[in-house]
Amino acid sequence: MPSVLEKPDIDNSSGTGTGGFCVVIYNNSHNTFEEVIQVLCRTLGITEDSAELHAWDAHLRGEASVYFSSSESDCQEKADKIASIGMRTEVREEA
Repeated sequence: MPSVLEKPDIDNSSGTGTGGFCVVIYNNSHNTFEEVIQVLCRTLGITEDSAELHAWDAHLRGEASVYFSSSESDCQEKADKIASIGMRTEVREEA
């Protein structure tokens, strides 16, 4: 007898819950995936695989939280570097 799978409750809120700050990137139609991946790798020091996941997250959801820090100025520095290729970014305070 086939069983019924229930859709799990997934907390889609981003963040670490530490009350710090995060950098959010937004999907756009003018940067290529490769450009986004490269700027995330260079700026955040992450692997290409991680950067690709962030790029797909932004593409599919419209935005992606890509960096977390307790320092707002640290996040702003990262956001400015990512924005240098024409991407829209935002620094948000975590709840």
